[in-house]
Amino acid sequence: MTENDKKKKRKRKAVSQAVLIQLSSQSGNECAFEGCTEKLAPLDAPGTKGEAAHICAASPGGPRYDPEMSDEKRNSCSNLMYLCPNHHTEIDKTNPDKYSADDLFSMKRKHEQRVLATRFNDVKFEELEEVSSHIISNYRNYSAASEFGKIPMDEKIDRNNLTEDDRYVIERGLEISSMIEKFLKQKVEKEDPDFINRLLAGFQNEYSGLYRKGKRGQDLFKGMCDYTESCHGSPGLRQAGVAVLVYFFETCDLFER
Repeated sequence: MTENDKKKKRKRKAVSQAVLIQLSSQSGNECAFEGCTEKLAPLDAPGTKGEAAHICAASPGGPRYDPEMSDEKRNSCSNLMYLCPNHHTEIDKTNPDKYSADDLFSMKRKHEQRVLATRFNDVKFEELEEVSSHIISNYRNYSAASEFGKIPMDEKIDRNNLTEDDRYVIERGLEISSMIEKFLKQKVEKEDPDFINRLLAGFQNEYSGLYRKGKRGQDLFKGMCDYTESCHGSPGLRQAGVAVLVYFFETCDLFER
């Protein structure tokens, strides 16, 4: 490593606390290394053994460093794995050449999909209530929603340039769409006739903000998922937000058509 590279390494940006919390949650507070069963505390918990490991190194000279990757991308959830200390050492120090970036991205994806597949089981009416109230409270201006009309899911995913990983999230979320429909119907009939319009307006406000920032396709969808997850603590609350988002993705024009 050159002297210049060493200086760059010393100036590497730290991963934000919000990303660390999201990472450990997406990993189910388990080591994401294939075959490892070690349970870990959340990354924001005192004394946790879990560690955020870069797939593509944060600095030049590190394992799997990608010079084309931006600093923001390097320190995002998509480039991090939640690992126990032994497996962090394994991929970065003991056998760094044994694991390609593609190998680790695949390992991370499979682990987080397995966690995600069980997470939606934690969603109940209580979680839907809390998530919806939060989204509505963040944005109070609304107008009548446009006519809801379904476009075939495959076509909508293609139009929005979403990936197979996005499709997986959507399909898992839609598994509880009947519960969300019952929840929304109950809110409209018993409490607030404009509940759906107000909830949709909250999502549309966030969508517009991300769109103005230049987010498109997968980045836009991920930004919306991050928005629904960022305000809540428990896995049930995080997945409730994503499930409601996915429900609107399927049933109306929240996303580009």
